Amino acid sequence: QVGCVMAGAQPVSLSLSGDINYFDFNAGKVSNIIQAHTSMPLNIARDWSSDASEVYVGTHDGDVFGYTADGTGVRFEGAKPGTNDGIVVNKGKLYSAGHDDTLRSADVSDGKFAFNSSTASIGATPLGLDSPPSDPGLAVTCTEEGVMLYRDGRLCDHKQIKKYQPTCVAISREGTEVCVGGSDKAGHIFKVSGDKLEATDITLDKLQGPAAAVAYGEGVIAIGDTVKEITLWDQSSRECKIRNKWVFHASRINALSFSPDATHLASAGQDGQIVIWDVAKPLRKTKMPNCHLGGASSVCWLNDTTIMTAGGDGCLRKWEPKMP
Repeated sequence: QVGCVMAGAQPVSLSLSGDINYFDFNAGKVSNIIQAHTSMPLNIARDWSSDASEVYVGTHDGDVFGYTADGTGVRFEGAKPGTNDGIVVNKGKLYSAGHDDTLRSADVSDGKFAFNSSTASIGATPLGLDSPPSDPGLAVTCTEEGVMLYRDGRLCDHKQIKKYQPTCVAISREGTEVCVGGSDKAGHIFKVSGDKLEATDITLDKLQGPAAAVAYGEGVIAIGDTVKEITLWDQSSRECKIRNKWVFHASRINALSFSPDATHLASAGQDGQIVIWDVAKPLRKTKMPNCHLGGASSVCWLNDTTIMTAGGDGCLRKWEPKMP
């Protein structure tokens, strides 16, 4: 414990972990513990398949928290030190990847906040993590050396990449293909057949800078680069549908997220700005400047009109923006 005060007749202590502890003198034990992140929140995830209100957050120091609708936080048991590099949850199955080069999984359908004891090695620092809504047992991540596919927390395929350096990764909603963003200013498509990855010659190229974030919508792929642009590609024809239009950030795109109904795309930028883009009417947008001091690190849709964001100011913020 690093501090203790009397709040009226209530003794309260502060733990080194950041927990606030309320003591019951009569019972001789801790009566309540308030938990929350004490370092920068980096990644946010929400299970769209569930009516549950929990939002899951991975932090810079490696902790993972589940937050309920009233803001109450619970720290996951079994997390290890090391920056969180990705978190995703589908149909009660949560995956987390971090700087300890490990993939962890948890079953959150029963309301528990604890990682399974079994883990899977990634072999290097992960550069993102994704899982398709159609197949929650499947997860994909990438490192600077290649892309990995996991089934139920176990490695099932690994493709080395030598022609470019991977920078980000996403898997389609159907779970049939993966897009790996590269330092060569392009996105690269891998087919998913069962539990196997198959490299293709399909590239989504001529980005302004190296790819920094990628996301799949309904039949489309969005790629944000390190300069400030977001391009939108048709998943079937591979035609670039939007170029030189979504350029209203001032610097790197840190995260992209499509709304559950896939009609809007939210982007989080290093400039601290959040922008909501209309997929059907690309000239329409809602700019949300100065959302996070130090940059916006992540964005997640809670429903079709509400988002949650995280940033360098250490805050999670909930917004109901005016939709474009």
